[in-house]
Amino acid sequence: MAPHHDPAAPFNIVLFHGGDNDIAAGRTAGEAADSLRRYVALAHAQGWQVIVSTELGRPDWSPSAQAALAEYNVLEHHPIERTRSIG
Repeated sequence: MAPHHDPAAPFNIVLFHGGDNDIAAGRTAGEAADSLRRYVALAHAQGWQVIVSTELGRPDWSPSAQAALAEYNVLEHHPIERTRSIG
């Protein structure tokens, strides 16, 4: 991401939409959320403002995978991360 950051630009915004592939690959909601937090921290360190999107439900998934995705969405929007988001 760093090569695309322009310090002279009025906005340097990145949108992260992720987690469902992690869950589909068998990672836990916590592992997926930790991965997202690392990406967000790296983006902030590079000067980006960050928007994190909520993952949409996947009705074709098993109930356990759907539950993991729902848990991920809760973890993904932890208040500590939201305070560092855009604004």
